Amino acid sequence: LAGAQCHLGRCLAEGRGRPQDDDEAARLYRKAADQGDTLSQYLLAICHEEGRGVPRDEKEAARWFRLAADQGDADAQLKLGLLLQLGGDGVPHDHAEPARYFRLSADQGEMEAQAQLGLLLRFGGDDDVSKDLAESARWFRLAADQGSVQVQYSPAISYAKGQGVPRDRAMVVRYYQLAADQGHADAQAMLAQCFSRREGTPQDLGKAARYFRLAADQGHAGAACSSAQHCLHALGVPQDHDEGARYHRLAADQGHPPSLLALGVIMLNRQPARTGGRSRAGACQPARRSQAHRARSAEH
Repeated sequence: LAGAQCHLGRCLAEGRGRPQDDDEAARLYRKAADQGDTLSQYLLAICHEEGRGVPRDEKEAARWFRLAADQGDADAQLKLGLLLQLGGDGVPHDHAEPARYFRLSADQGEMEAQAQLGLLLRFGGDDDVSKDLAESARWFRLAADQGSVQVQYSPAISYAKGQGVPRDRAMVVRYYQLAADQGHADAQAMLAQCFSRREGTPQDLGKAARYFRLAADQGHAGAACSSAQHCLHALGVPQDHDEGARYHRLAADQGHPPSLLALGVIMLNRQPARTGGRSRAGACQPARRSQAHRARSAEH
């Protein structure tokens, strides 16, 4: 009976096969939850957390999340951990309890719980949770390997700085690549630097230019400045003074000092960006330097 009540409640909540009715959905969830149905307890907690069909009540949400969590529901364990971590109306702020519930959920493979546990262990939680960089790095890796974009950046930093794991440039590149390919701007900029500077991967100025451009197009000022240098000095891309000036302007608009200076030089030149010769704006580095040396000098 509880399973049928839960199913009907979900149909009403989602408007599947009948008009949407949050009040009736919450009523059915409550009936099933009172019979110990774990999913109904979780869904009723969501209703109280969001104020759907019942008054918004974080204390009541925490109570129902806890009932489902203590029956082993990974989603409820994660949600309860988050509620206890943040605190709220009638929910005391806590560090030890969130860590316990995050771990229970993480042990079942819940990606966000793994990420949250990694964060708690990375920074510690007052006297309740000890800082543990090695364990933090392990949980970050598990979450990252499941595709968590934000967390994929964290293992890269751990491997770069040797925080809880040995320094490993190849692993740095691996996790930057995972996050960069899902659109993480900082990871794109850092991956571009790795390709430009031969850090953990063979030098590839074309890939460096591509990832700098991806990050720049998301508003990353440092990447925009580097994209400008790549365009102006033909580092992995055809020389293009117009694009170089455009990317310097993107960075300058954010107050990036090297681009402010370079853009000033471009404007003082008073030469059309389409001229074939090298303008002073594109002569920030001597022409006789090697392409690789110019690539390293171009990073900001």
